[in-house]
Amino acid sequence: VDRLIIGGSVAAASELARVLPKRSKGRLVEVLPIPITATNEEILARASEVQAGLERAEELEIVRDLLKEVRKGGRAVAGLGPTLAALNEGRVWKLIYLQGLELAGGHCASCNMLFDPADENCPLCGAPLRRESQILDRMSHAVLDQGGHVEPVDGPAAEALRQVAEVAAFLHA
Repeated sequence: VDRLIIGGSVAAASELARVLPKRSKGRLVEVLPIPITATNEEILARASEVQAGLERAEELEIVRDLLKEVRKGGRAVAGLGPTLAALNEGRVWKLIYLQGLELAGGHCASCNMLFDPADENCPLCGAPLRRESQILDRMSHAVLDQGGHVEPVDGPAAEALRQVAEVAAFLHA
């Protein structure tokens, strides 16, 4: 269990939260007042709201850390070109992009590299690039194949990222 949400009458839920073992208290994220008459669907909806809020907060923290690294020229890049270059070099640890983003690009079948859609031929081997309407799919698979992580962001995190780029990445140390 990574996160614990307790729900019920205010008195009962608060008492349960108070007597939790230390290990479980560290995982408690919220105590929700939920009437005893609540249906399973209502309980799930409330828990889902809490989960979504936690995910948005985590995404925002990731994007803030990313933007700090980009500003100081650290272990992060922003923008399609720099992100593709880092990916082709096998340096991407975590790919971050706007949820629902659609980006076109080019794929070289000869050397299996990804490039900006403006390129006609592969800058490395000269072979013609195959147009990809959804380059993010290829990028995500490449990052996962290299042992990295992929993080689409939404809400406030997406707004923060959008001010700099639509796609970015943390790099390996």
